[in-house]
Amino acid sequence: GALGAAFIPVFTEYLARDQEKEAWYVASSFLNVIVALLMLFAVFGAIFAPALAPLVAYEFKGEQYNLLVFLMRIMFPAVFFTALAGLEVGILNSYQKFRAAAIAPLLYNIAIIVAAYLLGRRMGITGLAIGVVVGAIPWLWLQLREWTKTGAPFSLHASAAGRAAAWRWVLLNGLAGPTVGVAFYQWALKTTPSGVVMAIISTTPLVIIPFSYFLEGDRPSLRSLAGGVLAV
Repeated sequence: GALGAAFIPVFTEYLARDQEKEAWYVASSFLNVIVALLMLFAVFGAIFAPALAPLVAYEFKGEQYNLLVFLMRIMFPAVFFTALAGLEVGILNSYQKFRAAAIAPLLYNIAIIVAAYLLGRRMGITGLAIGVVVGAIPWLWLQLREWTKTGAPFSLHASAAGRAAAWRWVLLNGLAGPTVGVAFYQWALKTTPSGVVMAIISTTPLVIIPFSYFLEGDRPSLRSLAGGVLAV
């Protein structure tokens, strides 16, 4: 989500100016960097899962802690697949292509359900973790399959300007609000009654709408307002 929030608006701005070639110069640079970083993230995340686990669950000790570390190591590859798929969804949406993005989450959930049914009795919760990774693969594959149909001029080599812009976006994402937001959620859940925290989280869609209007000039439609109310 954070990656897409930093990259997709700039990509679509190039497309709106009829600068598709320049858009793909920048996109190629950005995606090349992100693929490399996500690979490193998945590998080092699995290696250093014992140090990262307390950031996810403060109070897990003993068997709970060991199980969390074990499951994190299994599921870290899913981060690679889903993060790349999320970026591709944004690019496909820029070309008004939505089918793959709509189907992929269904396959993801089906994979988890099937894994729970087939592996649950023998492997317990580990079977669900395997289902998460297996389900993330078709998520990425579907976006790549649809992407190739656009004739997108993706390249493993890009301009120096594109690389510079990509690195600025990567740095921006490293400091992005979602990272800070997750930390505050964890702190709030530890220090505040869960009912209060859930009430705040549940009203988030209604908070986002006025922010998008005043900060981005994006006037919400009646449909988006109704969607926000239903989400709450």
